Amino acid sequence: MNKKIIFILATLGLVVIGGTMLVVRGNYFSPPLSGSDSINMETIERGTHSGITEKINYVIKNEDNWSKLWVNIHSGVLIEPPPLPQIDFRNYSVIAVFMGEKPTGGYRIDINKIVDQEDKLVVYIKEYTPKPDTMVTQVLTQPYHIVQVERVIKEVIFN
Repeated sequence: MNKKIIFILATLGLVVIGGTMLVVRGNYFSPPLSGSDSINMETIERGTHSGITEKINYVIKNEDNWSKLWVNIHSGVLIEPPPLPQIDFRNYSVIAVFMGEKPTGGYRIDINKIVDQEDKLVVYIKEYTPKPDTMVTQVLTQPYHIVQVERVIKEVIFN
C-alpha cells in the first residue's frame, strides 16, 4: 500500500476513535435527565480575578446581598470596579459560583446548565484545570461565573 493511503487511513482511524471517546465521555459526565427542563440563564460576568478566594456558591435574591457580593468580587482588583449590574429581584435571581484561589492561570469554572426538577433547581458546574504540560500565567487566580435566572423559589443544588 502507498504510504500516503496508510497515513490517511491511520489519521481517519484516530479521528473516529477520538470522536467516539469524546461522545462516550460526554454522555458519561452529562447523563440525560428524564422529566427535567433546562432553564434560561444569562451570564452577568465571568472572570479569573476576584476578591473571593474560597470555593463557594451563592444564590442571591435581593439587592443588598447582590451589592455586597459585587463589592467582594471586585475588592481584589486594583482598578475601579465596574458599576453594579441592575437586577430586578422581583423577577430574577443571581447564581454565582467561585472556584477558590488557584496557583496559576489556566483554571476556569462554568455554569453549564440549570435544570428545573420537581422540587429543586440543579446547577451543573464544570471546572477546568490546566494539564501539567500546559503553559500558564504564573499568577494567583480566582475563577468565577455569575448568571441571572428567573426568580428562584425552590431549593438549589450545586452539582
